[in-house]
Amino acid sequence: MYSVLAVDDEKTNLDILNYVLSPEYTVYTVKSGEAALELLATGRPDLILLDIVMPGMDGFEVLAKLKSSPGTQNIPVIIITTLDNPEDEEKGFNLGAGDYITKPFKPVVIRARVNAQLKNIALIQAEKSLAQAEYYSKTKSDFLSRMSHEMRTPLNAIMGMTAVAQMANDHDQIMNCLEQIDGSSCRLLGLINDLLDMAKIDAGGFELAPGQFSFKETIEGVIADISSKAEAKGQHFTVELDPAIPDSLIADEERLEQVLLHLLSNAVKFTPEGGSVRFTVHRIASQPEQPEEDACILCFEVKDTGIGISEELKTRLGSAFEQVDNGITRMYGGMGLGLAISKRIVQMMGGSIEVESAPGKGARFICTVKLRTEHGASRDGNAGGGNRSPPAAAPLAAPLAGCRVLVVDDVDINRDILCCLLEHTGAVLDEAQDGREALGKVLQNTYDLVLMDLHMPRMDGYDAARRIRDSGIPGTDSLPIIAVTADTGGDVVSRCLKAGMNAHTGKPVNYDRLIGVITECIPRLNGRIPGEGA
Repeated sequence: MYSVLAVDDEKTNLDILNYVLSPEYTVYTVKSGEAALELLATGRPDLILLDIVMPGMDGFEVLAKLKSSPGTQNIPVIIITTLDNPEDEEKGFNLGAGDYITKPFKPVVIRARVNAQLKNIALIQAEKSLAQAEYYSKTKSDFLSRMSHEMRTPLNAIMGMTAVAQMANDHDQIMNCLEQIDGSSCRLLGLINDLLDMAKIDAGGFELAPGQFSFKETIEGVIADISSKAEAKGQHFTVELDPAIPDSLIADEERLEQVLLHLLSNAVKFTPEGGSVRFTVHRIASQPEQPEEDACILCFEVKDTGIGISEELKTRLGSAFEQVDNGITRMYGGMGLGLAISKRIVQMMGGSIEVESAPGKGARFICTVKLRTEHGASRDGNAGGGNRSPPAAAPLAAPLAGCRVLVVDDVDINRDILCCLLEHTGAVLDEAQDGREALGKVLQNTYDLVLMDLHMPRMDGYDAARRIRDSGIPGTDSLPIIAVTADTGGDVVSRCLKAGMNAHTGKPVNYDRLIGVITECIPRLNGRIPGEGA
């Protein structure tokens, strides 16, 4: 039911309006302009009937205030007054009135005029809803089209290069095919991760996993990745780092790296060959009025000489499922999710992302985040620092020589992959198809390491790890258990640690990352005495 506010200093007029309109509408009445504005501060009627001649604030002044306020300017107003000269009527319409009725009024006229105004509201709302539905439909269609193209492109390369490799006899050609397959697989994985991240953001399940990390190592990894991309395009990539930034920081290292790689990769992508990309990082002092001893506010600036962004397109930057320009999409690719995800990550880190740009003038992205310091703390390198793994161990001919490893996964090909990756490391391998079989094997045999999937039938990885720890069998309380899973979101890492696992690494499995995690978890491989530094 629509609501109507009647404003008149005469009680009789208010009673008549209430009587005429209350059968169809919810009617509120006030006797002054001041009272009307006070009521509008707490509620918004669908229509206002406004007298002009009132003590104190007259109707024209009330109308002017209504139309100058964003919260009330769209409420239709019908003037009902004894002023019947053309000048007053013109003034009312100029101030934004939708209709003008002179007293004495006829109830049938009041009902008709009110119905007409509210009908217009319904039509306008319907048009807006239709336009919005069409916009979202087009946005969805465009996004699905981009997603199909972006995912099919690397998938085509993977399938095509696999077919070429199967027919090839030349070793170099086969190795080239494998390199192309690896690169396309990484690209496809990145697209899938973006989709999953956006889905978590929409569902309200996107969380950060802060932990201690080395800022120097993270930045060096980002710089190395971007340097190779810039070099491939003949670009001039420069870096400037503030020496005042402490190395030991606390944040979600993987997510911070994700943001930086997105901003820098975009700068390289949208900058032509021979252009330049500049990356600077400096520390910002905490506000004097809000001092935080352990706060470390960092400002990351990415400046390029690329194609630039117009003012109109800047307003759409970071909108989920939207690309700023379909022409840019066709030329440069992308699904339009990266910046939306980055903005959410940065907001959760207490910061913001701003952009300065103009068409043809390049772009300058300024990203601030609030991290924490931990004075005197040493890195423990375990999974409590997020999903990112410790640095890989130095390459050895047989880095796991003599290690007895139990590989647990309900999917045959996943076990095959892990065994193939580890068969040249010197490890002695055994397999189990689910948590129950793994538990039985651990209770009957001696292992140096268990690689545990999480989601399995009969008994999942969490339950298996807890039962191994609670078994009371000598050695099971310190047996390294590493989760190897495609589940990398939310609180998975903390759940693994609570279940008694030592670390977590995600699928698809990366060999160097896997060996790094294993080396960190098995004391004799990294030179630690068992129990020391644990």
